[in-house]
Amino acid sequence: ELAALCATRVEGEIRLLFRGRDRVYYLASCQDGSSAIWATDGSAAATRLLTVLSQAGADDEPDPGATLSGLTGWVESGDATFFLLGGRWRPLELWKTDGTPEGTTLLRALHEVSGEASAGLCMTTDGQLVVAAYSSLGWDEYEVLFWQSDGTAAGTHLGKIVPTAAAGFTFPTFGHS
Repeated sequence: ELAALCATRVEGEIRLLFRGRDRVYYLASCQDGSSAIWATDGSAAATRLLTVLSQAGADDEPDPGATLSGLTGWVESGDATFFLLGGRWRPLELWKTDGTPEGTTLLRALHEVSGEASAGLCMTTDGQLVVAAYSSLGWDEYEVLFWQSDGTAAGTHLGKIVPTAAAGFTFPTFGHS
């Protein structure tokens, strides 16, 4: 069972990822060394483990990265919530959840983002997701990468890459539903 993989959370090792329509989602470190995404409405009965991101002993701790930077790292559409993880020392990832373990899936690892990165996520008026990631390529070299997604793994594609020499790209204020 999924809950057995992260049966005991480490005290103080919880980071809020985002709030959804009727629950909040958070990343927790587990006693066995793994990390997991949980959802809760604040009650013990409705607190549930959605997915384990890294198994015990893995060198790579999940990094919420840009999700915690104040950028819009999540959007809701219908019964689904889309969110970003990573973006610093691990690949940026686009995830989807309906608040259940069965409905929480990695849509795509956005491996094209390299180096130190930050990202934002928004939904267009026609229901397409857009991910914008600002990435440092090296000394004084930066780029902004844009992905488009229809909310499925197969429908998530890298679109435009915009090279820029300026550090400190500022994301427009991405809204969420």
